[in-house]
Amino acid sequence: MSFWKRKKLNIENAQGTFQDDKLFCAMPWVHFHVTQNGNVTPCCQAPWGNEAKLGNINEGSVNEIWKGKPFESFRKQMLKGKPHSACSRCYEKEAMGWISLREITNEKYENTINELIRNKFQFSSYSKPVYFDIRFSNVCNLKCRICNFSSSSSWYNDDLELGNIKEGTPALTTSVIDEDKFYTEFQDQIGAIQEMYFAGGEPLMMEQHYKILDFLIASGNTQCRLFYNTNLSRLTFKDHDVLDYWKQFDYVNLAVSLDDIGPRLEYQRKNANWEQMKRNFKRIQSEVPNVDIMISPTVNFFNVLSIAEMHHYLVQEKYVRPEDVVPTLLVHPQEFNIQVLSDDLKEKVQERIELHLKWLGMQPYEDEKKMKYVLRQYSNILTYLRHPANEQARQNLPEKIKQLDTLRNENFASVFPELSSMLDN
Repeated sequence: MSFWKRKKLNIENAQGTFQDDKLFCAMPWVHFHVTQNGNVTPCCQAPWGNEAKLGNINEGSVNEIWKGKPFESFRKQMLKGKPHSACSRCYEKEAMGWISLREITNEKYENTINELIRNKFQFSSYSKPVYFDIRFSNVCNLKCRICNFSSSSSWYNDDLELGNIKEGTPALTTSVIDEDKFYTEFQDQIGAIQEMYFAGGEPLMMEQHYKILDFLIASGNTQCRLFYNTNLSRLTFKDHDVLDYWKQFDYVNLAVSLDDIGPRLEYQRKNANWEQMKRNFKRIQSEVPNVDIMISPTVNFFNVLSIAEMHHYLVQEKYVRPEDVVPTLLVHPQEFNIQVLSDDLKEKVQERIELHLKWLGMQPYEDEKKMKYVLRQYSNILTYLRHPANEQARQNLPEKIKQLDTLRNENFASVFPELSSMLDN
């Protein structure tokens, strides 16, 4: 029996509820993702290179790529229930117990999936993407310790000095070469768009981001949901004040990349200003109540001992609800993976996370489902922590820290005294 027939029977037998087979993902039927190098891939979790390439926005139009053979072949493989290498990151996360983008997407688009099944996945039922994610460039004002030049233009000089990029490499990567052509194609899609996702680099520093919002407003599509991954270090760019835009949309969601507070934040996310970020939080709360703020810390070597303290602080200051701090886990670079910690430090982490889980369990919440997810993510930190370290990464850690400290005139041990013993290993 074909995939869609099995799925059709499932949803009919379960009163319209999609039954997840742990392989299927709605992304290829709803989502158009453009990487910083112009490649179109199934989603942001897929590799940027040719192994997951479905087209390139500078070599074909949105319509040509969406309807093209690579995209259709990818969809057909998924309909046969066969795993694709481009989807391996989601499968790996699920195997570790972490919520994957695949699962989040299927839950969000469950009604769309059911409709696709009822229509036997005919092209007329997905003739235009409804969800766009275009990474226009790597422009960013921060140079986070866990990042690199490919995602932040501010890393350029450091990566050049470290020998990670060659002399003559352009400081900025740009995904769309002919922007006028792209904007014309985008406007042809605009009536179907239900969701825009902006990430970077730093999207609030990209002129193209504001152009897209202008197009949506001019077309009357302000019911389009806006989602961001932003460092929230600034709310203005040139003559743009992003709050003036957000006031015109029905729904805006910010996933704020905040890994710590105070001096620890400013060390981890070089050029960040904690006092300015606090002012930004307060301004959003007072001027744009339609904006949902979620904190998305990346749990890594630097912040795993202080993640609970940050969570407490943000809730205490009423920047977010207890269920709105949703941790993710750093895997690469492996030197900054939490598994490199010494056994003594791992014990400290375990004690603090366990106490934090008890604290979270006593907090009032509004969104039970989200709170369960947050509790699960913290529990998964402990599960992941117990895995053995990559010994080569552990040995490389001191030199990796010292190199950047020298370049940036910083002192790791003074900011992270609890972790300073790791430099002696």
